Amino acid sequence: MSRRRVVGVVTALVCVTVVALGTRVSEESADYAVHRAPLGVLVDYDAGRAGVDAVEVGTRLVRNGQVTAQTTGVFVALRLHVQAPGTEEVRFQQVALLAQGSTSYAGYGLGSTVGAEPGFETTRLVLFEVSPGRITDLTFEGRNTKIVSGFHQRLQVHLGITAANAAGWAAAAQGREIAYEADEVTRGLG
Repeated sequence: MSRRRVVGVVTALVCVTVVALGTRVSEESADYAVHRAPLGVLVDYDAGRAGVDAVEVGTRLVRNGQVTAQTTGVFVALRLHVQAPGTEEVRFQQVALLAQGSTSYAGYGLGSTVGAEPGFETTRLVLFEVSPGRITDLTFEGRNTKIVSGFHQRLQVHLGITAANAAGWAAAAQGREIAYEADEVTRGLG
C-alpha cells in the first residue's frame, strides 16, 4: 500500500472518530443527578453548595431608580447563592423556571451564567418573565453544561407557588416593582 493511501485511510479514521466524539459530546446526557433543595436552604451541588433563598414577583423592573422593563405577565426574581469552598469553580451555565407540563422559561436579561470561584460565594438576582396563568408549581432549575463530562448535576428548587396560592401570587405582582441594583455580589468564604 502506498504512503499516500495509508495517510488517506488514517485521516479518514481520525475524521470518523472526531465526528463520533462530537456527536456524543453534544448530546444531552441521561446520566445526571438532581439535587432538590427547599427554598432558603443551600445543598451540595457540583464541588460546592447552592440554593435559592428569596422569591419576588412584579410587573416592572427598576434599576438605579429607573423603570427598565415592564410586562403584562409576571417577572419572577430569585436570589441564587453559589458557594465554592474547595479548589474548584462551581457554576450554573443554564438556568430556567420549569412550570407544569413542558413549559420552561429561560432567564431574562441579566444573563444566566452564575458561578463562584474557589474560596468565594456569589449571590445574583436571576430574573424570569412568565405567564401569570402558568405559574403554578414553578421550579427553578440550574445546571452546568460542561462540554466533556460523563455525569451532570442539576439543582431544583420548588418556589412554593401551588394551585391553591397561584392566583394570589399573580395578583400580588400587579403594579409591583422589583429593584435590581447590583447584578452580582461576590465575597470570600471564611
